Amino acid sequence: MEGERVLERPANQWTLTQRYTERAVEFIERSRSRPFFLYLAYSHPHTPVFASKEFWGKSPRGHYGDTVEEIDWSVRRIVETLTELKLDRNTLVVFTSDNGPWLTMRQLGGSAGMLRDGKGTTWEGGMRVPAIFWWPGRIQPQVVTGVGSTLDLTPTFASLARADLAKDRVYDSVDQSPTLLQGAPSARDVVFFYRLQDVYAVRMGPYKAHFVTESSFGEGTQRTEHDPPLLFNVDEDPSESFDISARHPDVLEKIRALVREHRATIQPVENQLNRYPPGEKRGEEGLRPWGK
Repeated sequence: MEGERVLERPANQWTLTQRYTERAVEFIERSRSRPFFLYLAYSHPHTPVFASKEFWGKSPRGHYGDTVEEIDWSVRRIVETLTELKLDRNTLVVFTSDNGPWLTMRQLGGSAGMLRDGKGTTWEGGMRVPAIFWWPGRIQPQVVTGVGSTLDLTPTFASLARADLAKDRVYDSVDQSPTLLQGAPSARDVVFFYRLQDVYAVRMGPYKAHFVTESSFGEGTQRTEHDPPLLFNVDEDPSESFDISARHPDVLEKIRALVREHRATIQPVENQLNRYPPGEKRGEEGLRPWGK
């Protein structure tokens, strides 16, 4: 789609990645004389995986690897465009992902390496993703091991652009620009891991507590509540293999207090997936999901 106009149905997914990239390059070229924001969310390597003929069947990692190699080519194409237009020193490029591998798709779903489990879970394999920030002349090469979240992108971008955030809302985020530009420690020490509307796990410094664990999407519902919560030091044990809850009741109590404070700030809102399409009246049966 382009706006609300359907360009192609069904979409030719074999060429989708390259077409996204070319559109992105065209946008950068059109916007070269003014500030711009480009959000580029590739459809792949989410299943079903596709790649153009230049990449299909070329990776030793199979078809999943083919899609990753094409995205790698695409990122290079965008970075080269910024460099050729002399925009690279005035443009921040962020490369990241929304979740870990979808392990139920087996070879087509990716791999979390030594991290436990994958997409749909609050184990590290489902939540910990790469984050690469590139800004020549402003960000020095470094590896940051502190905790961060994609929630932090909004205040970080605003700070770098010297823009003010709206004052009429609460932000579950922190400005990470000092970490990027000055090598300061991460401004975030706590992360709440949700599945739908529930807090399943909490990261506090090196510690991560699991109050609830559940199997990945597509594996059926295997929900387990833990009392006391499972506790791991994910700096020392990134695979979350060794529960240390019995040795650190003090840490668990601090994390429980964080959860209580966090929940006290939450206000229930309507599930947007239950809204009626525009113009359709609400019946006595209440709200229903889209498309039903």
